[in-house]
Amino acid sequence: MRILIIDYVTYLGHRNFNKIHVESLMRLGHFVHIVGRSSALISIKQTSDYDKTYLPQWANRTFPAKTISERLKQIALLFWIKNKLNVRNYDLVVFLAYDIMSLCLFRTDVPTLLVNHNNVFQLGSRTKFYLTKHLPANYFHIVLTEETKKQLSALIGKESVEYVPHGYVQDNGEAVRPDVLKEGEKFIFCPINSNFDAEQIKDIFSSNRFLKFMEENSIRLVIKSSIAGGVNHKNVVSLNKRIPEEEYRYLLRKAIAVILPYSSDFKYRSSGMLFECVAMGTPVIATRIAAMEMYLGLIQIKLFIDVGELVESIQYYMENPRRQVDATIFETDQYWNRILDNHLNKNEV
Repeated sequence: MRILIIDYVTYLGHRNFNKIHVESLMRLGHFVHIVGRSSALISIKQTSDYDKTYLPQWANRTFPAKTISERLKQIALLFWIKNKLNVRNYDLVVFLAYDIMSLCLFRTDVPTLLVNHNNVFQLGSRTKFYLTKHLPANYFHIVLTEETKKQLSALIGKESVEYVPHGYVQDNGEAVRPDVLKEGEKFIFCPINSNFDAEQIKDIFSSNRFLKFMEENSIRLVIKSSIAGGVNHKNVVSLNKRIPEEEYRYLLRKAIAVILPYSSDFKYRSSGMLFECVAMGTPVIATRIAAMEMYLGLIQIKLFIDVGELVESIQYYMENPRRQVDATIFETDQYWNRILDNHLNKNEV
């Protein structure tokens, strides 16, 4: 099968996601042609069954999200792609991310799969719901959680929605200890820089109970400065610059646990950082929201709603060894293989 993969929205934070799913399709023996920004495609392994087209330089110009200027740029990129490539030369088109306000103008007779990240939760907008519901019959949705599949299927029809997990990159890279930590020092790591409840996190991380626990157990909290919210304590390390990949890998791999304090607005979205922890075998401590509850019993994860539960979770992971989890349920090849087989069968009928 010849597959055209389009990444015209290009979130640089999706580089690992792109790598996981593009390489999964290549491993299944399909020819893949991917279109996107060079910076977003750089980590994807190249094979003889792989081709790429870089978006033009003007695609690098950024505008505030959801503005008319950004939408016009996206529309222009879709027309550029259509003029640059003959879509009918492919058996399948896959959008790694999309915005419905621009995508609704992109039409093709080729079966087209749309990967949903936050799109499902934007359907409270009547316009976006109407445009999504009235996409052509050859357009199908890929969602990253089973719960999202239930929600979207109820809105637009079960036959149009397929589930593929976010997946993960195998942990086989070099790890380098950051200078802010001493050799063998115990720490927990809080890496997210968006989608968190700032007030809740500030209250918990600056609470006397939390800071006293960290001091008594000689544990440091390594946290993005945007999350720290002005917490100033010797056991709290605020990182105010981009973390090099090797140091980020060390922080994920060596932490007692990784804290993911997503807010309730995260809903049922899929967390790439959670799957990075799965790849590293690192326990997760996350806020008690629906998006995290679905992983209970599947991975090493504990949930908290207040400082007491957070401290108890850290204590648990300090006292109990890491355990093996069955990560094969999150490997993407099997899901893509089933979906592509279904489309091949439909095309042959």
